Amino acid sequence: MIAKFKISKIVIVQSLGNEFLSGEHLYKYILGFPDDRKALIPAEFINCEGSVDFRDILATLADEAGASGTIPLLHIECHGNSDHSGLAFRNGSSLKWTEIGEPLVALNAATRFNLLVIFALCFGAHHLGEMKLGQPSPCWGMIGPSEEIFPDELLGGFRDFYRLLVKELDLTNAVNLLLARKLVAGR
Repeated sequence: MIAKFKISKIVIVQSLGNEFLSGEHLYKYILGFPDDRKALIPAEFINCEGSVDFRDILATLADEAGASGTIPLLHIECHGNSDHSGLAFRNGSSLKWTEIGEPLVALNAATRFNLLVIFALCFGAHHLGEMKLGQPSPCWGMIGPSEEIFPDELLGGFRDFYRLLVKELDLTNAVNLLLARKLVAGR
C-alpha cells in the first residue's frame, strides 16, 4: 500500500498539435465517470502552447496549492524529445528535464510533498534521472514510459489507471494495473 497519498484534483496539461488529442480525450473520459464513485475528484484540462506557458501553469498550480491547500495530480500530455532530454511542446519550444526541476520542486513543496506527476509522453520516465539524493525532490512520485510509445497505448493505459484510481481511491492497484499492460516498446 502506498502511504499518505492525497490528491484533490486531476490536472491534465496538453501540448499537442494537429494530431490525436489524447489529453482532451482522457479528460472527457474522466468527466464521464458515474457519480457513484467513492469521492468526487474534479478534473481540469489546460491547453498549453509552449515552454513559457508550461512554466506559468506550474507556477499557478503552486500558488493555488500554497493558498488553498489543493493537491493536484499533474498529468502532462505532450511529446518527449527524441534525445530523451525533456519535453517538446506544440509551438516547437522545449524544456530539458533540468529546466522543469525547479518549478516542479516549488509545486511539490506547495502540495506538502504530495505531487504525483504523470509524463504521458515518449521517454517520460527519463525525468527520473533528475531526482538526486540530497536535493529537493521535484515530485512525490512519477509515472512515465521509458521508450517511444504509441498514443493508443498511453490512452488505454491511463483510462484504466484513472478509472480504478477515482473509483477505489487506491493508487497501488491503479499503478499495478498500469504496470501490467504490455507495451510495444519499453516499460
